[in-house]
Amino acid sequence: MPYLDFIDPGNSGGSVPPPELNWSLSSLTIYPCLSCSATFLKSDELFEHRFENHPFLKPAFIFRGMEITTSRIIITKPIFKKDIVIAQTNTLIINGMSVDENRLIDELSSKKQGIVEVKLNNEGVESIYELEFDIPDQAELKEVDSLFFGLLGGGYIRYCKDR
Repeated sequence: MPYLDFIDPGNSGGSVPPPELNWSLSSLTIYPCLSCSATFLKSDELFEHRFENHPFLKPAFIFRGMEITTSRIIITKPIFKKDIVIAQTNTLIINGMSVDENRLIDELSSKKQGIVEVKLNNEGVESIYELEFDIPDQAELKEVDSLFFGLLGGGYIRYCKDR
């Protein structure tokens, strides 16, 4: 340990001193605020400034009392107009068309099958949701019930006994 200030290059016949490191102030990082002309020497100061002086609110899509936090949801039960609440949103876009809140709610509550893309914007902050509708109609539900009870009600049991 007495030779920690020297580098041993191996079998070259001796040790050599380490190269000099030149520290300069030119590598100082400056963090500028993108919303105003303020600059900061620490990233923490920039984040604090940004959230105190330039707050923004993320658009919210509240469905059946819960905020949607994933980009894709599957809807299998009919939607009522009271199930949908839009908050902190300036612009609403459904499948590429700009609509108002009432039109968005009407479109979603009448949809039974297919995929709908909803974009909510609030002053540059965008949330995108993909809603997949797969709501069965009454005829499909009756057919499933008929097949289910046919299998459990004797048809499947007789089939197993015959085998």
